[in-house]
Amino acid sequence: MNKNEKAVLDLIKADPYISQKELGQKLNLTRSTIASIISSLNKKNIILGRGYILSDFSSGVVCIGGMNVDRKYYFKGDLIFETSNPARSEAFVGGVGRNVCENLGRLGFVPYILSVAANDFDFDLIKNQSGSFVNFDYVSTFANAKTGSYSALLDKNGDLILALADMDIYEHMTVEWIRSYEEVLKNSQLIILDLNTPKDVVSYVIEFSRTNEIDLVVITVSSPKMERLPENLKGLSFLITNEDESAAYFSEDIKTEEDFLLLADKWIAKGLDNVIVTRSTKSCLYQNKDGERMLFKPPLADKVLDVTGAGDSFSAGIIYGLLMDYDMKKTIELALTNAYETVQVPETVRKNLTDKVLEEERKKLIEKGLL
Repeated sequence: MNKNEKAVLDLIKADPYISQKELGQKLNLTRSTIASIISSLNKKNIILGRGYILSDFSSGVVCIGGMNVDRKYYFKGDLIFETSNPARSEAFVGGVGRNVCENLGRLGFVPYILSVAANDFDFDLIKNQSGSFVNFDYVSTFANAKTGSYSALLDKNGDLILALADMDIYEHMTVEWIRSYEEVLKNSQLIILDLNTPKDVVSYVIEFSRTNEIDLVVITVSSPKMERLPENLKGLSFLITNEDESAAYFSEDIKTEEDFLLLADKWIAKGLDNVIVTRSTKSCLYQNKDGERMLFKPPLADKVLDVTGAGDSFSAGIIYGLLMDYDMKKTIELALTNAYETVQVPETVRKNLTDKVLEEERKKLIEKGLL
């Protein structure tokens, strides 16, 4: 929703029978403008029928994707096999879909996550740590299963020795499973999908979004999972990916700057509306179906504590800009700002994040000449 839509919705929540004339007077907008906003909210299924009955999806944001618990074990000395080793451990809630949802929740939206879990300690941990920002009502739970988890063993210098991923729970993400949430999806303003989701479900959601004319944002996860994207991407509103993942999808080596710039053309040729391709600290590339192209150099932090949440915070920044109906330049600047600030804190999702904070941080980076 844009600012006017959010303002109208807030007044309707306070008084579902408020007149259009009163809305216009309170917001200093014309009657015709209010009527247009009401029509838009109806089309987005945010309000339903007369009396402005509020939809369950007041934010209109639904994310299909992964959520798990990440555990890190840091050895205090040299690793000795076949015996007990002194170590310290940390546990974090994670998963691309969950991380993006928490960012959006802190930015003032109420995202719903569609995912799978077990009724176990890890799912309780995820809900306890992020339930204030993410709605878990539509998570399916399964018996005789375990919530997704990732465990990393690191030496005393912080270098990875071994990682273990228990992601069998995502086998329960089937087409039959996602079909059970069709009404949830139909009532959404925006669908977000990460590629932790199985291939047949990815194809189903893209086709569903195309048929029902619902905006869809796909966030890629890793190069091996790029095979989950179908050949026909028509109906996909926005793809957020990186250089290595793009190279994997097109089975090409990216050796020159020209090779990199051509990636955007190749993505658009697949039928999607917008694409952004990142590449760590180098300039990222945006292009849309109308041929508009922009390059953005990310601001570089002097001190980086943890890059784990950088990609997800960037994706959330893009989605925040889209939901606020900002132009693409401001949208990408907000995404870069969120990533810049996130790598400077130990948390995957920074706890000081709000919409006002993010907007002010962007202004400061522009004043410093970093954006």
